This record gives sequence, C-alpha cells and structure tokens, in this order.
Amino acid sequence: MTSFKRAAVIAGTVCLIALCGLCYYWFYYVFGDGTKAGTMNYFVHKGYVFKTYEG
Repeated sequence: MTSFKRAAVIAGTVCLIALCGLCYYWFYYVFGDGTKAGTMNYFVHKGYVFKTYEG
C-alpha cells in the first residue's frame, strides 16, 4: 500500500467517524427542556450553546 493510499484510507476513516459523531449529536443530544403550562402553552428552554426561552 502506497503512502497516498494509506493517507486516503486514514482520512476517509476519520471523516466517517466524524460524520457518525455528528449524527449521534443531532439525534440524541438534549436540545431543550421545558414545562407545559395550560393546554396550548409549552415553555421550552432551547439551544445547543446559548439557551433561550421560547414558547
């Protein structure tokens, strides 16, 4: 295996692992938590880095 092929395999593996980590973050990270106030109102504390109140 040449050094170029070896570098391409390593770069592809790193990209695949990063993509899997990003997908895990999108689907399983808690984006918001909140409380239900009444029948229609739902106040949510949302955000990944900066938590904001929406509702």
